[in-house]
Amino acid sequence: MLTIPAARLRRRGVIVCAPLGHPNICAYRPLRTLARRLGEQGWPVLRFDWPGTGDSSDPDEDADRLDVWMGALTDAVEELRARAGVDDVALVGMGIGATLAIAFSERESCVTDLVLLAPYASGKAYLREARARNALAESQISRADFTPPPREDGALELSGFLVSRDEVEALTTLDFDAHTLTACEGRRVLVLAPEEDRAVGLLVADLSAAEAQVTYTVSEALAHALQGTETSTMAPETSNAIGGWLATAPAATPSGDTASGVEVVAPPPPPRTLECDGCHERPVVFDTDHGRLLGILCEPDGALRGDWVVFLNAEKERRIGPNRMTTEYARAWAREGLPSLRFDLPGIGDSDGEYVEAALVPSTGAALDLLTNEHGAEQFALVGLSAGASLAFDVAQVDERVAAVSLVNPLPLHLDPRGALPHALDEVRKIVRNPRLWTARGGARALLGKGTESRQGESIESALVSLASRDTWVGIVFSDGDPGIAWFQDHLGADTQGALERCGATVEVIRGPDHTFTPPWSREVLREAIERQLAQVGFVERSEVQSDVA
Repeated sequence: MLTIPAARLRRRGVIVCAPLGHPNICAYRPLRTLARRLGEQGWPVLRFDWPGTGDSSDPDEDADRLDVWMGALTDAVEELRARAGVDDVALVGMGIGATLAIAFSERESCVTDLVLLAPYASGKAYLREARARNALAESQISRADFTPPPREDGALELSGFLVSRDEVEALTTLDFDAHTLTACEGRRVLVLAPEEDRAVGLLVADLSAAEAQVTYTVSEALAHALQGTETSTMAPETSNAIGGWLATAPAATPSGDTASGVEVVAPPPPPRTLECDGCHERPVVFDTDHGRLLGILCEPDGALRGDWVVFLNAEKERRIGPNRMTTEYARAWAREGLPSLRFDLPGIGDSDGEYVEAALVPSTGAALDLLTNEHGAEQFALVGLSAGASLAFDVAQVDERVAAVSLVNPLPLHLDPRGALPHALDEVRKIVRNPRLWTARGGARALLGKGTESRQGESIESALVSLASRDTWVGIVFSDGDPGIAWFQDHLGADTQGALERCGATVEVIRGPDHTFTPPWSREVLREAIERQLAQVGFVERSEVQSDVA
């Protein structure tokens, strides 16, 4: 994605080197915010997905991974030069992206400045920390009665992302000291860390010993950009510090008047096509009452048909889905002839606006309108996980073009099970008046409307029956032990599966994964489960359709 100021361009551009793995998911929106703020200061900024991540294509299996990463940065530099007319670039890297930025700067003289945000001193340091974080996460979801399938020798599973043996080997080669950093002599380097870090301090010392012009600052505000997908933000003081430091470089002033107050223009991506082995993808931008939204069309190489899948964001995770599962599913189904759209709702990923509940259903309707009016779509299957499942169900209630919904771990079934804020206040009053609810569990159940099974249960059943009468097919997939199962049991009784199926839904339970299907193996199992569901309405073809319910 390219952000270009409307006028008075600087002759130097900025390329953002994102982290890998789960930090990439968390930091995506904050780095977009940083790019926009730098654009307001007159800097052309390019953000990109590393090969094999986000919306980018996967690299060749035999390709040297370090060469792949360095080649991606070379392409980014050429793209920024061609589209923004810059002479040289500053690299802004975060996490392991900062480490890759250092490696690239050793090779290319076009890099004038380095901004390293919470950098790793080496690839080995990154792998050590990632393994430790992953072990902690796995200990919280491990199951004594379930053994996951084995993975490739030498590969790592890090917070839902599979790091191949080749990638592990490439990362271990990223190691720096004062002798290997000689190419940084005279180069300006800004290092920001969220807290004092001995390894970062040693990296700073090595850069200084290599006679780089290093500025090192501990900025607690940077920690806000490294939190979860729901809470990560780029603090203004962090982006201002980066922009201010970049502006102090020689020849960093705009080619015309001062850049303050420059309107930022982030033009739609060029209508390029990304070939993905049997399918192709292209970006699409469309305007809604809640802002301009961005999505990716994934289409088969052959003729299109009228059936489309639309993927909906899981909470505030961008269009690629948790652990990139949406990108993987879209391409797999396009190869089988089924086109899809994955897009960002307002306030998520690359879309404008704010993430507010009132914008979600109409924005999804605008996406369906786009596919209907401009791409010949006739009917839709909506696929969503967690909050995306709740949104899919709500959209199906009001849009008859929806022929099927595949709901993965819905919690709750509707976006707002309480109906409105006044209902929540009423429940608070009930808690105060009723001593039986003076427990954490009892109070939480009442506040969420869980103490009123009949009202919620009747609403759920009525909505499902209404969709069934309209021939809108509903499929639900749970991971066993998911909180969503308990939520439905609170409102439909212990035989939740039977109650849902009597209302026309199809239910499948998968053993092993967590709420977002973090283990890589589980995403293939989930894809097959959704395919069995979509085969019921002819969206995908399967010689044998079955439901393996735990």
